[in-house]
Amino acid sequence: WAEENKDRDWSTVLWTDESSIELGKRPGRQFVTCRPGEEYLPECIQPTFHSGRQTLMVWGAIGTGRKGPLIRLDMAQDMENGDVNGKKKQGRGLNGAKYVAQVLRGPLKEFVEELEDERGHDMLVVEDGAPGHTSKLA
Repeated sequence: WAEENKDRDWSTVLWTDESSIELGKRPGRQFVTCRPGEEYLPECIQPTFHSGRQTLMVWGAIGTGRKGPLIRLDMAQDMENGDVNGKKKQGRGLNGAKYVAQVLRGPLKEFVEELEDERGHDMLVVEDGAPGHTSKLA
């Protein structure tokens, strides 16, 4: 790949990706050390339920010499009308509908158009193979 692309004009390439940011308490498993007989003392007990932590999802883009917008993705946005056991199906993660509504139709389209006008050539958008990117809707 490197050999095939060594002469590429990288000013024509736009890179995009999403990232999650954990807010609140530190994610991951916590360990408590205690002496025998102290297992149930309050200072030796850590709750195991999801407590006080939130995940913030963002999307961004970069191109040669330019940073695109950094937007917060609304992961709670219900873009699906499915029904599971009488309840609305909440799509978890960035599915195709959410990606199109929040990224493709707005900030990505505008940033690509801005760079194409500025640079006078078409831009190549590079994404990873995330399900939201490869869906038929996207």
